[in-house]
Amino acid sequence: MLFRFRTRNFRSIRDEVELLLVASNLSDLPEAVIETPFAERGALRAAAIYGPNASGKSNLLLAMKFMSTAIKNSQRSWSPEGVSRDRFLLDEESADKPSLFEADFAIDNVRYVYGFEVDSSSVVREWLHAYPTARRRTWFEREGEDFSFGKYFGGENRVIKGLTRANSLFLSAAAQNNHEQLLPIYQWFSSLWLFVSGDRNNLRVMTTQMASEDLYKQMISRLVTAADLGIAGFETPEKQPEDYVRRSLVALKEVLFPEGRPLELPTIKTVTFTHRGKGKTAIPLPSSAESEGTLAYFALLGPVLTTLASGGLLFIDEITASLHPLLAMEIVRLFNSPVENLKGAQLLFTTHDTALLDSRILRRDQVWLTEKDERGGTHLFPLTEFKPRRGENIRSGYLQGRYGAVPLVELSALSDEAHETSSAK
Repeated sequence: MLFRFRTRNFRSIRDEVELLLVASNLSDLPEAVIETPFAERGALRAAAIYGPNASGKSNLLLAMKFMSTAIKNSQRSWSPEGVSRDRFLLDEESADKPSLFEADFAIDNVRYVYGFEVDSSSVVREWLHAYPTARRRTWFEREGEDFSFGKYFGGENRVIKGLTRANSLFLSAAAQNNHEQLLPIYQWFSSLWLFVSGDRNNLRVMTTQMASEDLYKQMISRLVTAADLGIAGFETPEKQPEDYVRRSLVALKEVLFPEGRPLELPTIKTVTFTHRGKGKTAIPLPSSAESEGTLAYFALLGPVLTTLASGGLLFIDEITASLHPLLAMEIVRLFNSPVENLKGAQLLFTTHDTALLDSRILRRDQVWLTEKDERGGTHLFPLTEFKPRRGENIRSGYLQGRYGAVPLVELSALSDEAHETSSAK
């Protein structure tokens, strides 16, 4: 369960920003709050980030992804030559400053604060503090090559310290050496953080595989048929690879392993949707006949259900990409529902779609906003900073610019340019 994330000097984020997933004292949508002993009013099940294009919404998610990737890969696969970080590029002074990443979270009824700072060549600082009670316990702290370990932190720490490169995280190195105390934290960051951005075709393969398993098939069927897509059900038949794929693999096998046994090609899971026809007729259609919206919704169900089952975190960049707002609302509803979301999974997403700014969908403290300053730096702030009243039309207020974080479009300039273009023709 994530309570807080902060970052600095990453892509468009110059100065420190902090995202809170801790509930405020609002009474809106009480079901959207997870009870926890580590936050007086609980933790939020979901949060949305709004803002104009290029304001840094996606960069906040990318900062979280960088943190997860660094924990997972810095010891195992990062080059010894340095750190490939995306620091703030719009001024020279940021080049020499480290980038910061820190998360405040809970695993198995213990709260932790883990973070690190990196520059272009090495890990500058790294720390992990545990809170089994209200009092902080330092597990380890690092300043460059100097490490200190707390008395409650066991394991072969001195040995692992010697294996930790200057540009790799101690947490990453410890996990590679099966550090018993740190493995749950490593796994939380590396396995339970799931990111969705860009092309979602690869996610369709994930959902198709899950849909063929009894554990998920019924739930996926219920969500698909209830989405008013005209779908009555689906099947997941297997098919052989295309002939050109088969020929290429056979040829490659003959070159690499000419004396080996015959090549056995695996079958591929596909999905065929059944549509309601005239009367009670069910008509099967291949996925190629479906709309982009249907396929986008189906593709997202894989990571959505995986996260709900694991109690992890799902990050979706542009949740309504090729998706009707009502289907995006259904995904948010799944996370906000204590009935559907039994393990306290959390959803963090970016969007431009103001249809989700509805008090029946999101609490006021579940909405965050981004905008850039005159130097090009991203600022992140909560909607509650503007103290909107309960029942206030948040969507209308946002579109009117009452809360900021909307593009300042020079409509007169656009009109003049269009007129000049038309006259030139």
